[in-house]
Amino acid sequence: MIIKSLSFLNRNFYKLLRFGMVGLLGTVVNFIAYYFLVIGININIAAILSFFVAVVSNYILNHKFTFRIENLNRPLSLKCFFQYLSGNILGLIINLTVLNSLIYIYGINFHIKAQIIGIMLGSIFNFIFVNNVVFPSK
Repeated sequence: MIIKSLSFLNRNFYKLLRFGMVGLLGTVVNFIAYYFLVIGININIAAILSFFVAVVSNYILNHKFTFRIENLNRPLSLKCFFQYLSGNILGLIINLTVLNSLIYIYGINFHIKAQIIGIMLGSIFNFIFVNNVVFPSK
């Protein structure tokens, strides 16, 4: 299973690279949205809303840029967006599970490394999910 996943990631290296670029841009969008939203509302609501702004942005960019070949004749759709959103929420759950598990095992001083590992595993899951479920090859 792990070797099969590594082979899949190797075959899709450039697509994964574009996916990562969109993800980095989504992080910037998230922070900018949060910065402006937090001025007038609760920080948790601002964080949730900025997450959704970034997900919408990333969905559009991944549709038009990362998976452009798979989407040549396929318009943006609510069905695909909600699949994309579901994958992102599952990736966030993976991230948080890894983060909290590693902190539980290694202690709070490991939280930065745990977050990096969680982000990496959540992102890899997101890529595989989006590639196979949201924007599958024809």
